[in-house]
Amino acid sequence: MKNTMYMKKTLFIVVIVALFLISSYKYERQPDKFSSGRIEKLGTFVEMTIYADSQLLAQQAVDSAVYAIDKAAKVMNTYDPSSELSLATEAAKIGPTEISEELYYILERSIYYNQLTHSAFDPSLPAMIDLWKNKSKADQLPTESEISQIMSTSVGCNFVKLHKAELGLPARLSISAPELRLNINAIAKGHIADLAAAELRKMPGIYAGMVNIGGEIICFNNRSAFSGPTAEPVSPYDPRENTTVYDDESISYDQSYAPTEMPPLPAEAGNTISPRSFKVGVQDPFLVNSEQAPESYSWELELQNGAVATSGNYRQYMEIQGKHYSHILDPRTGYPADANPSVTVVAPTCMDADALATALSVLTPQEGIDLIETLPDTEAMIISGTKEDSKIYRSSGFNNYLAR
Repeated sequence: MKNTMYMKKTLFIVVIVALFLISSYKYERQPDKFSSGRIEKLGTFVEMTIYADSQLLAQQAVDSAVYAIDKAAKVMNTYDPSSELSLATEAAKIGPTEISEELYYILERSIYYNQLTHSAFDPSLPAMIDLWKNKSKADQLPTESEISQIMSTSVGCNFVKLHKAELGLPARLSISAPELRLNINAIAKGHIADLAAAELRKMPGIYAGMVNIGGEIICFNNRSAFSGPTAEPVSPYDPRENTTVYDDESISYDQSYAPTEMPPLPAEAGNTISPRSFKVGVQDPFLVNSEQAPESYSWELELQNGAVATSGNYRQYMEIQGKHYSHILDPRTGYPADANPSVTVVAPTCMDADALATALSVLTPQEGIDLIETLPDTEAMIISGTKEDSKIYRSSGFNNYLAR
């Protein structure tokens, strides 16, 4: 009898311990990976990689992101004469013209970066860009007088004035130079990538994602995926913190980024998902298409979160009389910015990385690094000089992300 009672007590204790172990056990869930494939948008390609509970959820998220891209393009497409940007630019030369909240936001950010970089970033360069393109086709260099004429009449954010919405009046745009046009490509593509990523991120069942628009890349680990969309709405014009996720299959040859560290994802009882580390290759601009390193990477970063943009003159350039000139112009002089063949910027949003990469291509390397050091959660690597005499500059936190 005593033995029977003892065995029952022992069995009861074993069952209790087993139930406790089972209830406290957490398994690591691995969401499936889905790819949108290459989608032609904005005169370039869009690619999205998503980690989700199902293909249906992933496709719904992609559809939502594509809709956001198309909607934004109708507002800020420089090359579409029917876009809000194109129509508002012409109307604003006659008088203050009503503009949407989204157009106001992207123009305000453009002027902000113009001021932050002491005019190294400038959205009013179309006339100067056209001059160099036309001269390139004719295999001629622009004359000093041609450049001076355009600089004095058609370039400068001082000709552009934004009127903030207030007292019941909508946001408005005024332009005081009849020949001035606006080109916000150097910030808009990054901003549209942010908008697309925000759409992916707020979808329930999406755990991580990447948006790549022509090399402007923003990714995230979705901390709210366990409970569905976040309680607070994500602003369509100023996306909240966007974090970045890359994997080996989504490496872009001339991209890199150094995001801020992200805390672990929250876990439900019995279910965890670990944040991923992903690798990004960074190419040496002087070895592009060379026998030493054809389409290979000279550096590799191991990262989790952030956005990245790279600007350079080694793939896009103008050729005049046998010499290559950067397609990036210095807004302060009207001449090509050839000192920095490659600039890679990491920032919390792709819009920030996009604008800063362009500006740092214009500034001297030391000016660029000094600027980056003043900006939170932002890093950069600048490769300057020539193949025979090059130098690499990195901000203080950039090396933290080099793969070991």
